[in-house]
Amino acid sequence: MVRDPLYRKIQQRLGERLDPHIFERCAVELLRPTYPGLAPVTGGGDAGMDGAIPASAGDALPLIVTTAKNDLANLTGSLKSYRRSGGRATEAVFATSQALTPQKRRNREARARELGFTLRNIHDRDDFTGRLYRDSRWRVELLGLPGHPPALSALPRSPGPYRTGELMGRDKELDWLRGRERDALIVGQPGVGKTALLETLARDGFGLFVVSEDPGQIADAFRDAPVRFVFVDDAHLREPLLDLLTRLREEPGFDFGIVASTWPSRERILARRLYLSDDDMVFVKGLSREQAARIIRTEHAQLPDPVVGHILDQSQDSPVDVRQITGPCRPGLAMTLARHTARSGLKQLVGGGLLLEGLRRDSRLSTKGFHYLATLAMGGRAGMRLGSAARALDQPEVELAEDLDSLSGTGTLTDTPHGALVVQPAALRHALVARTYFSGGLGLSPEAAMEEADDAVACTETLLGALARGAAVPRELIQDRLRRHSEAGVGNQPLDAYAATGPKGAIWVLAEYPDLASSVAPHALRYAPERALGRL
Repeated sequence: MVRDPLYRKIQQRLGERLDPHIFERCAVELLRPTYPGLAPVTGGGDAGMDGAIPASAGDALPLIVTTAKNDLANLTGSLKSYRRSGGRATEAVFATSQALTPQKRRNREARARELGFTLRNIHDRDDFTGRLYRDSRWRVELLGLPGHPPALSALPRSPGPYRTGELMGRDKELDWLRGRERDALIVGQPGVGKTALLETLARDGFGLFVVSEDPGQIADAFRDAPVRFVFVDDAHLREPLLDLLTRLREEPGFDFGIVASTWPSRERILARRLYLSDDDMVFVKGLSREQAARIIRTEHAQLPDPVVGHILDQSQDSPVDVRQITGPCRPGLAMTLARHTARSGLKQLVGGGLLLEGLRRDSRLSTKGFHYLATLAMGGRAGMRLGSAARALDQPEVELAEDLDSLSGTGTLTDTPHGALVVQPAALRHALVARTYFSGGLGLSPEAAMEEADDAVACTETLLGALARGAAVPRELIQDRLRRHSEAGVGNQPLDAYAATGPKGAIWVLAEYPDLASSVAPHALRYAPERALGRL
């Protein structure tokens, strides 16, 4: 049982009698960030629809909303009414104030299939509890519950995309954490599922997230709802909070353990701060492709198998070189990509623009935060340290870390062993650099960011990726860097990549490096066949 009083009150009120019209309006507004363009459908002639979700092709998808205890009957009647009224969509979304077990969810999916529909998603009481927890206006209007979330919360500060009703593939980690009697550290890459582990423990009543930095608020919240453990998510960004908590529990009446999560390069620093040994740490890795695919299917059953396969390719975990598709999948990144693909399609996903616009819309990242992210992206597959990015932008490092906090659960950052952060997938890096540094009007100079990059070749590869997607990267800049790489003997891969960007790149490589004609032949024959044949 969740120990957060506000969370429990919301769940309790959702189980009581609600005004169905207010709940319909509430559901449409709370779900609009998930389904951009969602519009309410009101009145007696709604043809079984309480909302209309824009589709990339064909009719808008029906949103069916109900507070009825017999929600299955309501779903059945609404889908039949929609079809009788001439609706041609074959997908729908179902929202209910009722609590649904996994078996009940499967029953509703099966009923929809019997009627010729696929339920793209089901939003039940647990889902709306989390949404209302963070939306005070609708919490008051629908449930009559005022007040701000307490300092100890059942939900983390930055909700991530990997939040399914049933946590998959983590039984070993959950069992280890549930057996703890003292402090513990959860270590894993961003987006691997550390927060999902803690959310599951919070629902079980094992502990609560610390979402405030105020000592008085934390102390009062603990007195109101004492817990066995408190959770500090992304603790490497909140080290002063760890110090505060360790001091607080030295006072009489405060007896609690601390479970913190962190990235791999920060594990030793946090372990020393909490006086932990290796036996006090659990390391969370990515999931298999099969497990990640099942997680995607729980919320995006409509995505075709080839699209899911492409999403899984881009969500592979490869901390040294994100171009290599070798490791297990990060569920956070897989769900981020799946959600945005379901909205905008595969073409946008491949180009990287889809993920960029999705992060702009869904995260709390400021414009300055996107400048930080683009600067990190300039480091390419080798990444860049936070301090280096801060110097490039002449901004405080602590401000950069705080602004990137909301991206942790999306899996779009990789923490390398030497403490650099890699933006992934590569298409997102290219889109960020193109949009931020080479689209004009932003007043940002790429030179400082390029100078701070640890790996000059990786930086050049990113510039080439931005160029390939149409960015106005100066040819002189690219060519000068390529000459220097060639003189340093780094190999022919950057030159080959430049030849692949189009006729200008292929012609320049053939002219400057005629001995490489056979090496770049595939690109040269495509973009400059006459010159290539002459060289060959």
